Amino acid sequence: MKIDSIPFGKITLSNGFTIYYIERPVPDVVYMYIFYRAGSGYEKEGVRGISHFLEHLMFKGTRNYPKNYLETLLSKYGGDSNAYTSWDSTVFYAQFPSCVAQKVFMYERDRMERLSFEDFDKELAVVLDEKQLSEKTNPTGLFSERLFYTTFLLHPYRYPVIGTEKDLLNMTEEKVYDYYNAFYSPENAFMVLSGNVGPDVIDSAVKVFQEVKKRGTFHRVPSCDIEPAQNETRSFVMKRKGFGTNVVSVVFKTVPFYHKDTPYLDVLSSMLGASKNSYLYEKLVIKEGLFTSINSEVYETQACTLHSIGGVVAKDKNPKRAVERLMKYIENPVGLFTKNRFKRTIFNVYADLVYSRESIRSQGEMLGEFVLLAKDSEFNDFPLKLLSVEFDKLKEVYSRYFKVDYATYGILTE
Repeated sequence: MKIDSIPFGKITLSNGFTIYYIERPVPDVVYMYIFYRAGSGYEKEGVRGISHFLEHLMFKGTRNYPKNYLETLLSKYGGDSNAYTSWDSTVFYAQFPSCVAQKVFMYERDRMERLSFEDFDKELAVVLDEKQLSEKTNPTGLFSERLFYTTFLLHPYRYPVIGTEKDLLNMTEEKVYDYYNAFYSPENAFMVLSGNVGPDVIDSAVKVFQEVKKRGTFHRVPSCDIEPAQNETRSFVMKRKGFGTNVVSVVFKTVPFYHKDTPYLDVLSSMLGASKNSYLYEKLVIKEGLFTSINSEVYETQACTLHSIGGVVAKDKNPKRAVERLMKYIENPVGLFTKNRFKRTIFNVYADLVYSRESIRSQGEMLGEFVLLAKDSEFNDFPLKLLSVEFDKLKEVYSRYFKVDYATYGILTE
């Protein structure tokens, strides 16, 4: 199996802002991502939710541009733009023809330097409504919040990205302005361009963004080493009337994304529960009928990657019994380490890698994620590491991280 490297360019400006680009001979479309190292993982007590709220304000205009400027500009060409906030970053992205690249860059520069803070109170009310509505109507969202509150005791990952109602109610323009100045600086951001990125587009990006003045510093999320050692299983049961389904989720805290064991952990996670051929699906869905579905997910972060195993319990089965069996199979994984299962998993990993690297848009986003979580060279190195995972080392890595005493699980039931 072979994964071809995807060449990319890199330009670091004197103010610390870095521009990455992947040029491809495609129709006249440019995909742009701007990553700010500003997410809930950086937030402190008293400002939980400030990153997500600031994302909202970034669409409300600057000193030189009215709100909705970018949306109006790009709609003429069939382009689009949006943003999202996570634990580790806030990302703004857009799709547009190269003929308007300079206009887009000038607008983004203004958002980085001269945000107007228009509609502050109105937008804060929108975020508070979003928070309150979620609590009333989204039991699975609340379950996820409780799961991370239980998994982490000290690390800011324990808090939801949207923040806490207490901190949002006490949010002030001064707090947000200080956070904006500290985190929305060129030293703490980078851009990824992909698609029809010719010399004119690159030169324009350099000329526009080199004018942004330094005013902040480079930020990183705190290490998960601040967490106390977990030496016993943590658990909780959440009941919601009318939910009608029993859901189980188990989480293991492991290592930062850049750790040497990460490729092995990704493969192990897939072997455990990524498909109908996975170990836990065979044991708990097909053999015992305790679950109707099982799936594994990986939350890759700067501080510590989370491996989650979740499932829907069959209607006639006891959820506590179901989670007991799930934990038993994780603790004593007889039948997990077979060469046939490993070969199937590596093939599936390879297929996913090939598919994910076909799209010019996804290439840009993936490069940005590797820069954020590790370093840019991992964009091409990490796929090779995944395909180089050795079967004989899997048991050793598994025994280090997938221990029941290291797990947190929750049950969502009616």
